[in-house]
Amino acid sequence: MSSRPSLPDLVSAAATMCVRHARVLLPLAIPGALLAAAGSYALLSTAPAPVDGADPSAEQLQRGMLEAAPWLAVAAIGRVFTHIALVAAVLTIIQGRPATARAALSGGLRALPVALLSFLVMLLAVSLLSATILLLPLALYLLVGWVFSAQLIVEERSGPLRALSASRRLVAGQWWRTFGVSAAVMLLSLLPEIVVAQVVGRSGSELAASAGSGIAALAGAPFVGAGLTLLYQDARRSRGRPPLPPPEVTER
Repeated sequence: MSSRPSLPDLVSAAATMCVRHARVLLPLAIPGALLAAAGSYALLSTAPAPVDGADPSAEQLQRGMLEAAPWLAVAAIGRVFTHIALVAAVLTIIQGRPATARAALSGGLRALPVALLSFLVMLLAVSLLSATILLLPLALYLLVGWVFSAQLIVEERSGPLRALSASRRLVAGQWWRTFGVSAAVMLLSLLPEIVVAQVVGRSGSELAASAGSGIAALAGAPFVGAGLTLLYQDARRSRGRPPLPPPEVTER
């Protein structure tokens, strides 16, 4: 039995895939990047300015968040849609089939309602558990257990609750490996944001900072989609379950 790929192997494979298939993957990240930039601009533009050097009050901060909430919600939907479309494309590439941005966007759009319901369930559960410090470890445990829900929604057409449950079963017995690899993928995806923040941070411009957020999302999203999907395929193989052909993500 062949050994499983190491963390550097998976990270390298994800980076290579992003470079080799940039013509397909980058366009898929554009909707999420644009909405991320819009959400960032809304948050920055509604943030209360300090008066006489004093920090904004809690009421001012709350009012600013409420004003930006609709844009932040739209940005979150854009992120979910982008991730689902990228997962669809990466699954197609892994299967050795011709992948196109148009087909992956279409597949992502069809899977979006289920993906949003899954995301809302995760968000609600993690938010409630995180409200108390004692339950933070449980929130992290569940979040890692649900990390493959997007792949299961795309590949097996699972419903939201079924995808979350199937993801937990897939992660069972390999939680630490899943946590380590997925955390590394997420942290590495933040590198573009750090670099961009250093470049545009000195300008003090809300528009420049928002554009920087969009560029960072454009660069990081394909890597997250590729890294987590490669990890998903590895987890399936470790269970002796051959990967299924991704449904309806190639043009006919």
